[in-house]
Amino acid sequence: MTIAFIVRGVSTSIGEASQAKQDQQLVLVLDVLEKIAHNHAVERGLSAGYLGSPSDDRLSKVRTQRQKADTSVQNLKQLEQQEVIDGINDNVSSTNELVENSLTAEHTSNALKEHANKLENMATTLSAAA
Repeated sequence: MTIAFIVRGVSTSIGEASQAKQDQQLVLVLDVLEKIAHNHAVERGLSAGYLGSPSDDRLSKVRTQRQKADTSVQNLKQLEQQEVIDGINDNVSSTNELVENSLTAEHTSNALKEHANKLENMATTLSAAA
């Protein structure tokens, strides 16, 4: 009888440790996703400010923020390579749907690069006109 309680206690402890690790991984992924959304929102705001009133200072701020946004996407790609996301998806299928449906890193990155190129072209045109 005592052995059964010991086995049950060990089994429960292992399950709790596994759940804690999954929770930590989920928090890590959610933090990375939040930073992607934040950095791209800031970039959009700075881009709008630059388009409304172009200046070298504003263009510099857009470029700096663009680097931060690109870094945040790279952080997600690193988690994918480390299989952190896959580890969560093995046990939490909704996380897989969240990552696939709400964030397609390549699509987001390509769209932002197109946006960046348009801004660069506008900056060049405005500088030439001035």
